[in-house]
Amino acid sequence: MIFRPRDFVLPAADFAFGREIWVQLDDKGRLRTYPKLHNALLMFQRGNACLEFYLDTAARLVRFNQGGMPPQFIGPKLLTALHNIACFPVMENAAMLSPLVMRDILDGGGSALQLFLQESPVVPAGVNLSSSLTAAEGFTETEMQILIRRLQDRGM
Repeated sequence: MIFRPRDFVLPAADFAFGREIWVQLDDKGRLRTYPKLHNALLMFQRGNACLEFYLDTAARLVRFNQGGMPPQFIGPKLLTALHNIACFPVMENAAMLSPLVMRDILDGGGSALQLFLQESPVVPAGVNLSSSLTAAEGFTETEMQILIRRLQDRGM
């Protein structure tokens, strides 16, 4: 969801990925951030070699994986591992919201949202609302509509 379109400017690069600052509780119940790249925003200019490399690598990993595959295996996990070596271009204002951050936005603020904004390189102009997790995390359709309206009206 792009809620600040004027600030959602594509970088001057041949390709880029979005930034994820995932906020969740650690095993001691403390909020912690996990900075990664995400695949909710993928930007490639036509003919870019990185796209072919990513597609080929993802397909091979899926094909060779005989056991259970973690949910973000070919998305954030693969992209972050590659980024740590190759320093991919990142579109910092294309973020990903964890359920704890979304809940804080619905509640009008909170420590997860505060930590997210503190650790984010820039204030996001667009976010992935984690639709694959929202139902499992107990978000109702009404809550998601409220969240979208709040982002449209107020941003982060």
